[in-house]
Amino acid sequence: MTKENIAAFICQWIAKQKGLNTDDIDLDENFFQAGWVDSLGMFRLIFELEGEFNCTLDQSALFCSAYPSVNMLADQVFLQLNRCTQ
Repeated sequence: MTKENIAAFICQWIAKQKGLNTDDIDLDENFFQAGWVDSLGMFRLIFELEGEFNCTLDQSALFCSAYPSVNMLADQVFLQLNRCTQ
């Protein structure tokens, strides 16, 4: 699993939820400010990530404003997934 795979999954999830094309999503844009994800959406996204990558993620670490973009969230998920597989 790569960060790029995770970012692609997040992008596809946002696009599906918001009726966007994945090309319309800037991977470095704040997805909260853009209106792509809200607090409930973040819980749903984390649930989908856990199912897709078969790993329990630390939701408290992910559910904060420290990772407000696709790329930043993908980096954090990648780090957590690596801990799951070790």
